[in-house]
Amino acid sequence: MYTYRKIKKDTQIILVLVITKPELKLINFCTVIRAKYMWKSQIIREKKPYTPEKLNKLKSKYQEYLIKTIQESNIALVDISSGEIIRPNQKVEVLDQFNGPLPF
Repeated sequence: MYTYRKIKKDTQIILVLVITKPELKLINFCTVIRAKYMWKSQIIREKKPYTPEKLNKLKSKYQEYLIKTIQESNIALVDISSGEIIRPNQKVEVLDQFNGPLPF
């Protein structure tokens, strides 16, 4: 089971996955969410597709940043709709917290 929080960030209400250990399964799960979000936004904006080299570089940077956030803060919050990493020092209000399996 994994921990989720419903948070309020600025005026948005976001469902985030709480990560406290850099588990490979969770790192890959968050990377897939981020890649899917980037792919969708690329199509919507009619941007030129990323090259495989660029995608690999972005994947590595994302994973490094996620691991670094977990190591420095002992926690990372990841928006499950976009893969955005929300640092714990950002102003957020926790509305609800619950445990459950990964969504897919």
